[in-house]
Amino acid sequence: MKYRFYFILFFSLGIFVTSGCEKHDEEVSDVQILFMQPVQGAVITNPSNVQIRIIVEAEPENHEIEIVLHPHNDSNNKIIDWDAHTHDEVVEFNQTVDLSSFPSGTIFHLDVEACRDEDCEQKVTGGIEFSIQ
Repeated sequence: MKYRFYFILFFSLGIFVTSGCEKHDEEVSDVQILFMQPVQGAVITNPSNVQIRIIVEAEPENHEIEIVLHPHNDSNNKIIDWDAHTHDEVVEFNQTVDLSSFPSGTIFHLDVEACRDEDCEQKVTGGIEFSIQ
């Protein structure tokens, strides 16, 4: 009887310890950043209605994603500063921005940073430049 009590106690303790919060940082994701709109080098003819569309695909899952849009030589002027923590396999970012307050010919940088692991020790980055007319 005494041994049965200890067996049940240690068995229960083992289940309790191993059923804690699942740690994902052992998994490293293969991340792909797809710039759907605009594309590298695009010249936008309607700056009042600029569609930003980015897809971030990860296998097995995404972690932290950051998207920033800013004019050339002014990284502090963040038109888009989007950050998300997700474990979805596919994250699609869609946003329409009005860039008509900037002069014609302004170049913009659209940068994406995606973490390959939960602790964000490994990152994948991508970026494009486009301008308005």
